Amino acid sequence: TEVKKEMLVASSLLESSFDSTFLTNSQGIITRVNQTAVTMFGYERKEDLVGHSIAKVIGGTYGKFHEKMFSASDSAVGSLTEDKLQGVMDRMRDVTGKRQDDSEFPVQVGLKLLDVHGERMYVAYCHDLTQYKAQLTKIQENVTFTEGILNASFNAAFVTNDKGIIQRINDTAITMFGYDTRSDLLGKSISTIIGGPHARMHDKYFAKASGLSQEQFDALLSRMRDVTGKRKDGSEFPVQVGLKNLFVGNKCHFVAYIHDLTEVKKEMMVASSLLESSFDSTFLTNSQGIITRVNQTAVTMFGYDEKEDLVGHSIAKVIGGT
Repeated sequence: TEVKKEMLVASSLLESSFDSTFLTNSQGIITRVNQTAVTMFGYERKEDLVGHSIAKVIGGTYGKFHEKMFSASDSAVGSLTEDKLQGVMDRMRDVTGKRQDDSEFPVQVGLKLLDVHGERMYVAYCHDLTQYKAQLTKIQENVTFTEGILNASFNAAFVTNDKGIIQRINDTAITMFGYDTRSDLLGKSISTIIGGPHARMHDKYFAKASGLSQEQFDALLSRMRDVTGKRKDGSEFPVQVGLKNLFVGNKCHFVAYIHDLTEVKKEMMVASSLLESSFDSTFLTNSQGIITRVNQTAVTMFGYDEKEDLVGHSIAKVIGGT
């Protein structure tokens, strides 16, 4: 009676497992198997597996070696001490499973050694990784897609957490700021690449921004800002920064897009020099005739003290008569 109870308990434990479970003898011959294993490996009955080598359900390069490994005449498994064998088996391994129709699929296998009245037996737990691998592939595809979008940008792009710690960057950012590899910047504060008076305040800015609502954040950062960038060698240069926030789950992240204004500033200096070098009064207006720029000659000629006295006003301000 007690023996039957123990057998019933053992059978119930075997069948209650969510994983495929195989019990083999010391030669790797399957002696017992649960229904999960029968279904997972595409068989109809337990009898289709019991009495066969465990190699029957192993695919890939592992299959051909399994019978040899478990052979009593081979030293690979048979001659190992229990301690060494336990060391080999006490971890999960990703291998290839083989169904009855010879199709293969990824599985994770855990092996345990049993001593039943002095006889070695093995329990193999197999977990189907098909869904997991598919999800992993999808995640990797999404990561690759995101990296592609970042690297396609002509601007430097930084992704930080809510504390302003850099988590991802694109290739343009590495080049623009004079670094060699991503690892030079990943894990560091975004203030690392900010120069001028803004650098010391950036950590405080991020602490304040992470507490804002989306509406407040959009109102605060809905425009590009001109600040000073700092390269690896400490040299500084003009940049324009646009910030956006995004939520991954309930965690707030920030994306900073940075445009190098060095060439733009040079062009502005050239334009300003040309404007000021003219012997004539020169006015630049928008399409509505509002003065946007003016040279010093014009200020003097028309009797004003500052350029600001003219900029922002209609050109009609300096036109007389009818």
